[in-house]
Amino acid sequence: MRCLLLLLSLFTLFSIFTYRHSGITWDEKIEIHRGRYLVGYLLGRVSEDTYFNTIKERLTFAYNHLYPAILGIGNVFLNFLFSKQFPQIDFENIHLLNLLFNGFLLIAILYTLFYRIYKIPLYAILGVIFILLTPRIIGHMPTNLKDIPFATFYFTTICMIIFTFNKPSMLKILILIPFFPNSKLTIHRLYNISHLSPIFYYLLYLQQTTRIL
Repeated sequence: MRCLLLLLSLFTLFSIFTYRHSGITWDEKIEIHRGRYLVGYLLGRVSEDTYFNTIKERLTFAYNHLYPAILGIGNVFLNFLFSKQFPQIDFENIHLLNLLFNGFLLIAILYTLFYRIYKIPLYAILGVIFILLTPRIIGHMPTNLKDIPFATFYFTTICMIIFTFNKPSMLKILILIPFFPNSKLTIHRLYNISHLSPIFYYLLYLQQTTRIL
């Protein structure tokens, strides 16, 4: 647990010192606006026709805009918390929230997975560092509001399937209920994890005698 807290603390410092240095990607503003439209639609301030016509542009109906909506709400909260006047979209706040949310979840689930496999904290730390420092992950984490969150939530759901493999059926269902819908929190069009879960369970069943996990 101390090693995990150390990793999370170091990542928090990294996020605080680097989030202002990330640029704005070509579709980031679009995704944030889609999230704002979703919030407005849920609050009754944006009509149904306006919302659904908006998300159909550029085939964005393939994406789920709940995650950008959550980041937008977090952005408003940070502006209120620090009593600062920011533009309507503060991309720096979005980048910080995206870093912390994805980083914390990814580090926690990776460390738990590697520790269960190797039973040695150092190996778990090295595994986390090796994956986290992959350019496609750490380089895109601040500004990518679709691919990185999708990969993080999808991977987390797979790990939870592994962690709950030997749990009683009812407890397993209760634990996994929040994770299955969240595995598609940003992207609709990719593989549905509920269709793949029987494969995971079958592979785990085959490996059960090896006691790797």
